[in-house]
Amino acid sequence: MNSSERMSLYSMCHAKWGMKSQGLVLIEECGELVHAMSRYLNNRTGRLEDVIEECADVAIMIEQMSHTLDFESDLAKAIDKKCERLKKRLDPEAGDES
Repeated sequence: MNSSERMSLYSMCHAKWGMKSQGLVLIEECGELVHAMSRYLNNRTGRLEDVIEECADVAIMIEQMSHTLDFESDLAKAIDKKCERLKKRLDPEAGDES
């Protein structure tokens, strides 16, 4: 499925279920990712496949929210800013930033 098809799908989801419902789905998916990662890291029957599936669910919901609320560009800028900050943290010459 290409990006245009996904955006159309997200618009249909918003039209059918509404922002509140989809926002709650995002919260639920984040919780499921936390649970899957915890089980994986603690070696309690956690499987990498479960982590991957939950990461995909969360990524879809974040992409859907950013499309529905029209903040895709702002999200991309925020991600770039956070990655630049992370890059500086990894560079011993840049000093320690919070």
